[in-house]
This record gives sequence, structure tokens and C-alpha cells, in this order.
Amino acid sequence: MLVIDDSSSDDTVRIAREAGADVLPIPHHLGLGGCVQAGYKLAYELGFDYVIRVDGDGQHDARDIRGFWSA
Repeated sequence: MLVIDDSSSDDTVRIAREAGADVLPIPHHLGLGGCVQAGYKLAYELGFDYVIRVDGDGQHDARDIRGFWSA
């Protein structure tokens, strides 16, 4: 799992790392476009097979991701 943190002020980085994720903490706010590009590039460089983009604003339930592999 890879988490891109766009300079958040909460505990995103700590929580993601404790959950076992690789984290790319971006020190300056890039916005959606910059974060998506950075995340796709890093996922490619790390050899990820899949990329699923989920915003942290609550509009997506990350628990639904499991359904992609159970189908």
C-alpha cells in the first residue's frame, strides 16, 4: 500500500506507516494533480501492479477496495 500525503496537518503519515503503508510525504501542498502524478510515478517505480486512488475526504470508503480482489 502506498499513501501520498499532501502536507497534511493531521496524523496521516504516522497512521499510514503504522498500518504498514509506504508513505510519500510531500513537504509542500501540491494539490490533487501534483499528488496524483507523484503517486502514479512512485507506484510505477516501486513496481506496484495496481493503483486505486482514494481521497481522504470521506467520499470514498477505503474498505471497499477489498472487493476488487474478492470478485
